[in-house]
Amino acid sequence: MSSNATQLAAKIKLGTNIGNTMEAWGCSPAAETCWGQPMVSAAYVKLVKDSGFDAIRIPLSWDQYADQATGKISDAWLNRVKQVVQYAVDNGLYVIVNIHWDGGWLERNITGEKKAAVNAKQKAYWEQIATQLRDFDEHVLFASANEPNAETAEQIAVLDSYHQTFVDAVRSTGGKNAYRVLVIQAPRTDINLAADNWNTMPSDTVAGRQMAEVHFYPFSFTLQDKDEPWSQMFYYWGNGFHSTTDTYRNATREEEDHVDEQFSKMKAKFADHGIPVVLGEFAAMLRTQLTGGDLALHRASRAYYHRYVTRKALENGMLPFMWEIGVDPGMVFDRRTPAVGDQQTLDALLAGAGKAIALDTGPNSWTLSSGATGDASALGMKFSLSQAGAAAGYSFANPVNWAGATLKVVLNFDQTFISDRNGGTDALLQFYTYSANWAASEFKCWTDNKVLVAGQDTEFTCSAFSIPNAVGVGIQFPGTEGSVAIKRATIKLAQ
Repeated sequence: MSSNATQLAAKIKLGTNIGNTMEAWGCSPAAETCWGQPMVSAAYVKLVKDSGFDAIRIPLSWDQYADQATGKISDAWLNRVKQVVQYAVDNGLYVIVNIHWDGGWLERNITGEKKAAVNAKQKAYWEQIATQLRDFDEHVLFASANEPNAETAEQIAVLDSYHQTFVDAVRSTGGKNAYRVLVIQAPRTDINLAADNWNTMPSDTVAGRQMAEVHFYPFSFTLQDKDEPWSQMFYYWGNGFHSTTDTYRNATREEEDHVDEQFSKMKAKFADHGIPVVLGEFAAMLRTQLTGGDLALHRASRAYYHRYVTRKALENGMLPFMWEIGVDPGMVFDRRTPAVGDQQTLDALLAGAGKAIALDTGPNSWTLSSGATGDASALGMKFSLSQAGAAAGYSFANPVNWAGATLKVVLNFDQTFISDRNGGTDALLQFYTYSANWAASEFKCWTDNKVLVAGQDTEFTCSAFSIPNAVGVGIQFPGTEGSVAIKRATIKLAQ
């Protein structure tokens, strides 16, 4: 338990949520599968770790598993929570355990009239939760609530009492809980309310062991699902990702400058004073109604959003946890399998966290050799081949150490390219990398005998490079005809 909050925060670059699952509420009997998500499995938690995440936030319901007369939480539920927490700790992940919406017994009752009753329940529940999880080390953090519905000064004062009860209850259980890092939610987990109206963290028996929590959902791009008189839905967000044809859906506010301005408030208010900030939820919905080029541009824009938010959060002393429910389209993970569900978004998150490098695939971002001519597109670098051995190369902004790293490139081929190579099964490509002035170079991952479909994205990977100070990477094609589009390219760095 040696790490204080700031030291612990430095170990968490990227987190995810196990959403809509263990906090599921309203079914009889109560169950974590109540909202259609599968039970959390050890295989899923391992996948989270293997995919590059450092932490998991577990939203939890407790009230429906408790005796309302005595406040006693079911032993079976306490044991199940401990089992899932153990999955995470066994994989070296940090874990945030909270009381989520939970039927609203706390979050909807931040009033003077309900204060005594809510504090009594808060005390009873956290004494039991903390006791059950007391033996875990600093990998486990506790969070008082989720999105407490407080806004006025009077409501915030009541909320502060609920947070104080939480801290006192956890500390009273002793052992490792005397030093455990605790996460305190801002009113409505709203950045502006946190910056302007929330001025009291709970008193504590140990210094430097608290974090604050906010959430971030710029509405029209991330959540809005129908047009309103005051705003249309936005599908395309960020510099370089606006549509030239579907202009009505381009974001007109809450883009990069808004992220910068909001997150800087959290740095000034908390992080600069030794209180890290958990960005407990952020995400942008996938607009599945789109098709063709509009969908591709939206996906690219959405990936850029997740990369930008992650990077800026870390730069401002915030710990980014993507909201994830594990089933719907656009989710990073499909927990039913389990498997990665949206590689594009995962790559963007890793790049934002500094765990991967996202190579620019915009117009003219790759250098073409003789025998290749460019046809730049907003959706990726497209080029046509007319000579055997033609290549596309990319120069890094900073040297890359290939030790343990994996290159992933998504390519899209036209029918001419495929037909000229026996349906794609003849020689296709190889990757290369090189150090400054080509002092060292490697040509690796020769690929052939791979059936291709025209117009279909195909992923190629290469983990064979070893140059420690590479300044560029490229793709060489042994064939002579056809067009290729580089849709995405990332380098996942060794963990």
